[in-house]
Amino acid sequence: MDAPTWINIIPITKEQKVIMIKQYRFGSQEISLEIPGGMVDAGEDALSAAIRELKEETGYGSDEVHEIGKISPNPALMSNHTYSYVAYNVEKIGDQQLDNMEDIEVLEVDLDKIPNLITSGEIDHSLVISAFYLLDQFEK
Repeated sequence: MDAPTWINIIPITKEQKVIMIKQYRFGSQEISLEIPGGMVDAGEDALSAAIRELKEETGYGSDEVHEIGKISPNPALMSNHTYSYVAYNVEKIGDQQLDNMEDIEVLEVDLDKIPNLITSGEIDHSLVISAFYLLDQFEK
């Protein structure tokens, strides 16, 4: 099944805080702790989409954005990929620019607390967990 290309991005401040988002997910019927992400628009490359989603969902930006990996989110059913990025030294550059259906809370989380948030199940979105694994491998 064809599905759009997706991206997600791990925004990290100079103080080693991850800019995360909380939003309601209709599939799980729960509020999910995540990193910014979304679909790549027609005619847009994955890097541009990651930078755009970071700004739209959080109001943050960075000049230091790196691709950290590409995964197949559900190869049994879909042909798409998710590209993951890290943005270092992010700073607040404006207000959120949310779509009509988006209601997103932005928060800072200490980078060193991420493994415990995954282990405890507070972060349970598979694409987010994959992105943090890719970041760990990228930084080795």
